[in-house]
Amino acid sequence: MQPNGINLITFSMDMSRPMLPEIEQFINWIRMRNPHARTWRDYRCDLQLLQQILNNRNISEIYPKHIDSLVNFQLEQGYKSSTINRRLAAVVSFYDFLIAEGKTVTCPVIPKRHYLREPRRLPRPVNEHELRNYFGAIHDIRDRAMFTLMLRCGLRIGEVSGLQMTDIYLGETPSRLIIRGKG
Repeated sequence: MQPNGINLITFSMDMSRPMLPEIEQFINWIRMRNPHARTWRDYRCDLQLLQQILNNRNISEIYPKHIDSLVNFQLEQGYKSSTINRRLAAVVSFYDFLIAEGKTVTCPVIPKRHYLREPRRLPRPVNEHELRNYFGAIHDIRDRAMFTLMLRCGLRIGEVSGLQMTDIYLGETPSRLIIRGKG
């Protein structure tokens, strides 16, 4: 038993347990918005995990200390920070839904406290043989230029598609390119 009264040792994912009516209402709302997406299934599992870890506590009785326990439990189970953050996003979406529905609740997730920093992935080098095969399949010079910009300059698709001739300065030393994009 944890100091805040949450028993994390006896946790088991019992999908047959009934969900809180608010969670069911939220899942149905998400499912209606986009019935073909998997989001509603993922959110259902995430919120059932929250419900079971918190021993079916009322949604208005969930505080940041309970979210601390949820995060710590998942870390102890070996979940990656991206999975934990996704589950926290499900909780935040659930509380946003409740607030929009007129419930007087406060979201217990505190972003700077609960969200985990995800390790930055380093770019992996592309195998030269695979790269030659890939570019060998591109016959249009325009397409080849676009893929070369994305590969060699690290540009995103939207950044390359947004380029205009006025963004290219070839007459200057050194030549430069103005990119408008995400960062």
